[in-house]
Amino acid sequence: MPINKKFTKVSEIRNYITKVLPNLNLPSSEKKELLKAIKKKKNSNLKEIDLLREIVIFLDNRPLFTRNLLGIELGSYRTMEGNADEMIVVGKLIKMGFNCSRVDVTNSKYDAVIDRDGKLLRVQIKATGGNSLDLTCGGRAGRQINRNVPSRQRKLNKNDCDLLIGMAKESAICYVIPAKDLKKFKNNISLSKLFKYKENWKNIN
Repeated sequence: MPINKKFTKVSEIRNYITKVLPNLNLPSSEKKELLKAIKKKKNSNLKEIDLLREIVIFLDNRPLFTRNLLGIELGSYRTMEGNADEMIVVGKLIKMGFNCSRVDVTNSKYDAVIDRDGKLLRVQIKATGGNSLDLTCGGRAGRQINRNVPSRQRKLNKNDCDLLIGMAKESAICYVIPAKDLKKFKNNISLSKLFKYKENWKNIN
């Protein structure tokens, strides 16, 4: 369809959503919800570019997870959410077919292991609720008990893990970074600069 194509019927919009944009990969219930949201804003003479804009807005406003709905005390919730983040990443890996297990030892340098054709890969999982990803470890070692303890914070490297998987807390979008690539970055990196690692599960090898 040309970019200046106009839609004057709801059936044309529905056809565009379900056939022209198959990569949305939405269940039928969400396609209906999307159609309803678009119809509320524009009833006629909808241009293709306007429709694309409405689709982006719709998808952008649908986080997969609601954080701390029960208002749990922040310190306790941070530990709970950290465990949840690890389980979500491990669950995604298992759903894709990877033989993956979470490491139960709290002080381990890595959070999960992947058995890749008999080769065990150590996985560090780091989640973020913002627009950047922290690539360090040891920041809280000892300091949660005594603030006078010198910081042991340092950047992760290939001695700590074979793979770092960063995850956006609300969307569960993952950034799959081989440990050998960590040396390219500083201690903190914007997610926008990690585009080539976004959902790049081919980096697991």
